[in-house]
Amino acid sequence: MFQASNFEQSPPDPAVVAWILAAGQGRRMGGCAKSMIQIGDRTILESLVHALRAGGCGQVNVLVGAHASTIRPVAERCGVSMLKVSNPQGSLMATQRDAVKLHLRHHADADMMVTVADLPLIRSPHIRILLSAWQQAGRRGAIAPIVDGQRGHPLILAASTVRELAASGARDGIRGWLKSNSCALTCWPSSEPAYVTDLDKPEDLARLRAISGADALQTNGLLADTSEHHLAGRL
Repeated sequence: MFQASNFEQSPPDPAVVAWILAAGQGRRMGGCAKSMIQIGDRTILESLVHALRAGGCGQVNVLVGAHASTIRPVAERCGVSMLKVSNPQGSLMATQRDAVKLHLRHHADADMMVTVADLPLIRSPHIRILLSAWQQAGRRGAIAPIVDGQRGHPLILAASTVRELAASGARDGIRGWLKSNSCALTCWPSSEPAYVTDLDKPEDLARLRAISGADALQTNGLLADTSEHHLAGRL
C-alpha cells in the first residue's frame, strides 16, 4: 500500500485529460449518488478529483446523469468541468459513448483517462505510477491496471485510440471495443487493491467501513433507510 509520505503532487500533463463517470443511478446501493459518500472530511468524488490532479492529469471532467443536482455543488467546489450525459437513465456503455464523443469535441489531441466514480481508495500515487507505466508503454493503444487477474480503473486511451473507437460507433462502449481489440490493451500488473475496490452493493460499503472505520465513513442520508438498516446489521 502507498504511504502518506508519497503523496507529493506531480506536475500536470496537458496531454492527459481525465473523465470521471458519475452518471450511474446506484440502483444496487438504494439509488444513491455513490460518489457523494464521505470518508473523513472528503466525499469519494473530492478524493478522486484530488488524486487525478495531484497524480498528474492536466484536466478533470465529471460526467453526470440522474444525480446531477446532488453532485453539482461538490463538482463546483472542486472546480471541475461537469457535463451531462445524453440519457440520464442510460447504461454504463451509453455513458462511455458520451464520454468518448465529448472528449473528441473538447480534447481531441489529448489522451483520455477514464474512471468510474466509486473508487474510494484511489490516491495520487496510484495515478502517478499508472501514468508512468503509460509513458513506458509508449502511450499507444490503451492501458489498464490488473490486480489478481481483475481489470481495474482508471483506464487510459491514446488520442488515436479514442478516434478509432469513435469511428467504430462504440456501440458496446469502451469495454466492448477493448474486447474486440484486445491486442491494443496493455495489461499493467499491480498488487494495489485500490484499482479494483469499488462500491457496487451494500456489502462493498460494509467492507469499506471495516477498512476506514465506521466514524470516518458517512453516507449523509444518501442511502434509503432499508439499506442503512441492512448495513448496520452487517457491521
